[in-house]
Amino acid sequence: MRKIFFLILIFLTIVACSHLPVKSKRLSNKDFSSFQSYSFQSNNLIDTRGWSLNLIKLDELLRKNLSDVLKEKNYRYIDSDKPDILIGFQVVFEEKTNLDDTYKQLTADPFASGGGSIEDGSAIVQGLEAPRLNDYNHGDLNITISDAQSQELLWRGKAGLAIATILDYTELDQQLRKVLEKMFRKFPD
Repeated sequence: MRKIFFLILIFLTIVACSHLPVKSKRLSNKDFSSFQSYSFQSNNLIDTRGWSLNLIKLDELLRKNLSDVLKEKNYRYIDSDKPDILIGFQVVFEEKTNLDDTYKQLTADPFASGGGSIEDGSAIVQGLEAPRLNDYNHGDLNITISDAQSQELLWRGKAGLAIATILDYTELDQQLRKVLEKMFRKFPD
């Protein structure tokens, strides 16, 4: 039974990750071919809003995955005062509530005799299921890339993270990798 439950959770993670919103936008016409090195900004923010996540581990995972993606784009990390570009990131985790306003019609004619019923705790009125409030856990990841010399913002990426499906840091690592690969697809080499 545990194995089946675990397999279902893995499947849900894969499905949830495939539908995560990911956006990126080039904000400058600068020639990126002159940029070869990067470093991380020191003022990155991780706000877990009470979530019991290891902030140091999360910071490490983000930096590792960003470094892997940028290495594939032929950028090299330098730990000095003079990188070509600076990478900034912000992560915010929060619990959200949304209104599930999809209505489910129970009969071909909701106003037919009987006109619906109340079953299994759901409020059904005239053949339609009433809207419900759903609580879910959500994370937003924002990445910025700036010219280290001029401080001009060059590029920005944003992604949602499916926190409810994350079982451990290995899965978070895999999810970050997929999200960042998608985000950096159009990032200049």
